[in-house]
Amino acid sequence: MKRIAITFEEFQREGLSCALHPNGRTYRDFERWSKFIAERSEIETLAYEFITGSGQKLRRQFHLDRLADLAKVSGRELDIVVRGDPQVIPFLRQFYRRVIYIETNAFMKTLKRQRAERLDNNALRWPAAPTIVGETVDKLLIHNVEEQIAFLRATYYGSDAPFAKAA
Repeated sequence: MKRIAITFEEFQREGLSCALHPNGRTYRDFERWSKFIAERSEIETLAYEFITGSGQKLRRQFHLDRLADLAKVSGRELDIVVRGDPQVIPFLRQFYRRVIYIETNAFMKTLKRQRAERLDNNALRWPAAPTIVGETVDKLLIHNVEEQIAFLRATYYGSDAPFAKAA
């Protein structure tokens, strides 16, 4: 916790936009983070990943509940940046002003030469999309990112979310 807090403070002091990652595994860890966040109004955004330990089915709800507690105890509106399982988005939207999701699947699927195809607007499938030697994957990446964004927006954010275009 100390190392994370010091790094966060150093980044902020140098003018870098940053999000605090309240890494914890126990109730006590999150109690300490709650106090830390509540006492520091400069903390406006948290970051959390749902891939490793916190992404495991048996532990996911524990982490979601602790993140909800952090938001409630902070005494102000917070934003959160998440990576990993997008199914956490609806839960977190109840407690955070904004839930910003970092999407990496479209990039990995592009590297594997797979192209996103919608299935009834509620799922994507990823059939093979071979390229010829020397062909760039730029157009495939743009397509995959746009399809993934549209799917995530419709599934987890609804029509009130802004639509980000791939660059």
